[in-house]
Amino acid sequence: MLEVHSGERLSEQLQVHFVELPKLPPRGVPRSDERLLEDWGRFLTARGDQELEELAMSSPVIARAKRALDFLSARPDAQELARINYISAMREAEARGEARGRAEALLLLDTRGLAVFEEQRERIMSCRDAAQLEQWLRRALSARSIDEVLG
Repeated sequence: MLEVHSGERLSEQLQVHFVELPKLPPRGVPRSDERLLEDWGRFLTARGDQELEELAMSSPVIARAKRALDFLSARPDAQELARINYISAMREAEARGEARGRAEALLLLDTRGLAVFEEQRERIMSCRDAAQLEQWLRRALSARSIDEVLG
């Protein structure tokens, strides 16, 4: 690793490893000689307390990590941060869904040969109401004009 500006080597001791978590062997498959690495991968992708507990019982290092995770998870400030992250992720997913709905509506209108003027396209693209977008999409299936779609 090099320092960005000077190009000076930061350390001879540093190693960077990339682990593709989806490529870990499935649970139950005999482990390789990279057992600790696999345990960390399973720790990071665990789907529940029972899975974490099983990992902790098989490795003192993972047991320490689980205790630290449990400690942090019990803190109100960490819980609030998790709640904020969850709300943010849900809002992002909702926004992606709305954008997809707008794009599908325009694609459907185009496929059906209905002319959409710039002002109408802007109205569709700026809509943030999921119910309204769904209504327009349903109307677009059988409408004879963009005016019938947008009402």
